[in-house]
Amino acid sequence: MNKLRGHFNDDLFIRTRYGLTPTEKSNEINKYLPKLLDQIDHSIQEELPFNPNHSTFTIAIDGFLESIFAPKILHYVLNSAESAHINFVNWTSETADKIVVGDVDVGISFYPIDSSKELRQEKLFDDEFVLVVRKDHPVKQKSIDLVSLTKWPLSTMLVSNWNEYNSIAHSIIKSGVALDIRIRSATLTPILHSLLHHDYMFPCPKRLANSLGSLYKTIRLEENELLKPAPFGVFYAGKNRNSKKIKFILNIIDKSI
Repeated sequence: MNKLRGHFNDDLFIRTRYGLTPTEKSNEINKYLPKLLDQIDHSIQEELPFNPNHSTFTIAIDGFLESIFAPKILHYVLNSAESAHINFVNWTSETADKIVVGDVDVGISFYPIDSSKELRQEKLFDDEFVLVVRKDHPVKQKSIDLVSLTKWPLSTMLVSNWNEYNSIAHSIIKSGVALDIRIRSATLTPILHSLLHHDYMFPCPKRLANSLGSLYKTIRLEENELLKPAPFGVFYAGKNRNSKKIKFILNIIDKSI
C-alpha cells in the first residue's frame, strides 16, 4: 500500500471511525481498474493452453433439465473430445457458491437466482409448464381446470432455490386451491414410476414432457396464468468469462439447446 501511495502521490484510503474511506484519487483509479484487470485476465487466458481431451468438466443441472440436456451435452463434448472427463451433478443450494470457487464449471437451472455478483447469469430460454400423466390416465380431455386438478394426486420436482418461492404448486396454492401433493423428489425416476403405476399428475416444463416418450401424455391447465412460462439460465463464475474452457462448455450448451 505504501508503494501505491508513493506512486500515485496520494493516501488512496483515509481511516475514519467507520473504517477506510477511499480518496477522490482512489475513486478515479477505480473507474479504470476493472477494465484493466479484465484486459490482463483476457491476455493470461489467451496464453493458457487448453485441450478439451485433457480436461474435466463439471456441470450442475437441475432435475427438470438433466434428462433433456445431459445426453445432448455428453454427445457434443465427446464428439469434440472423446477423452474428456465429464461430471454431471445435481443443482443444490450450494451450487452457486461452488461455481464461484471453481468446484463446478457451469450450472443450468431456473433463472435468475439470488447470488453474489461474482456469479454470471445468462438467460437461455423460456418454457411453459404442462401436466404429465400416463397415456391411459383416466383423464381423457386435453385440458382441465383447477377444480378437476384437486381431484388427482400430484408428484412434484424439488429444485433448490426455486420451489420455496416460485414452484408451480406454490403458485396454485397461493390462489386458494388445495392440492394433493403426495410425492416430492429431486430426481425424475420416482416421479415417472408414480405416473406409470398410479393416477398421479406431474407439472413440468413442456420440453421435459415432450422428451418422455409414448408412455406419457400432456394435459394443459386451463388457468394457464398459474403455469406461466419459466425462464431457465446458465451460470458461471464471472472471473472465468474469458476462460477457453468455460467458452467451450457454453458453446456446447448453446448447441444442446
